[in-house]
Amino acid sequence: MKRLIFAVGILALSTALIAESGPASSSSSSSLPNAPAIQTSTTTTTTTTTTTSTDWRHNEPIFTMPVGGSYMLFNVNNQTGGLDSSTFGWFIAPTMQVTRHLAARFDLEQDYDPHVQLQRLDLLRLTAGPELTFHVPLLSKWATPYVYAEGGATRLSFPADPATGNSPFIQWEATADGGLGLQVPITRRIGFLLIPAEYSTFQLDNSNYMGNFSAKAGFVLNFYGDH
Repeated sequence: MKRLIFAVGILALSTALIAESGPASSSSSSSLPNAPAIQTSTTTTTTTTTTTSTDWRHNEPIFTMPVGGSYMLFNVNNQTGGLDSSTFGWFIAPTMQVTRHLAARFDLEQDYDPHVQLQRLDLLRLTAGPELTFHVPLLSKWATPYVYAEGGATRLSFPADPATGNSPFIQWEATADGGLGLQVPITRRIGFLLIPAEYSTFQLDNSNYMGNFSAKAGFVLNFYGDH
């Protein structure tokens, strides 16, 4: 009888415990907060890069090669008067841009006198110096003006003349010159070149001065930094 009562007690206690733990678990489970929904958003950012070239080398020549013909009014002044003669020749002047407006110019020129009285006259001039270019907004599409100043040497020569008995004459003298030029574009690579005014001077060993006025015309080949 005692065993039966003990067994019934154990069974009742177990049933009570199970009944109590069931609602608690259910309550505990239902009291848990709902997990927030995870929202995934994809943001696409488009970056637009605008490249503006501020390097003048891509838009303007960095090296030019002018070449053409020259006319010179050749003059020797001395105490008793002077001698004037017209000479004709050629020139080449490779020019390297240092900045957008400043360049280094190297000039080689040779002139001859075609006239009978001075047909033996030969002038060879080697000079170099700065060149200053002006980029005028309203004019740049049509023409580019520039000025230059140079220093160097001139070789003046006369061959021997059997008719007069004169011996050959060769003399090198320090030279200075300056001029005004204009470049007119034909295409991107080629342009027309005009130097309407140039003056050069040097002094001979006998103290005679040579003051020469020149005009030049020809073509110029342009080289750019983008190629």
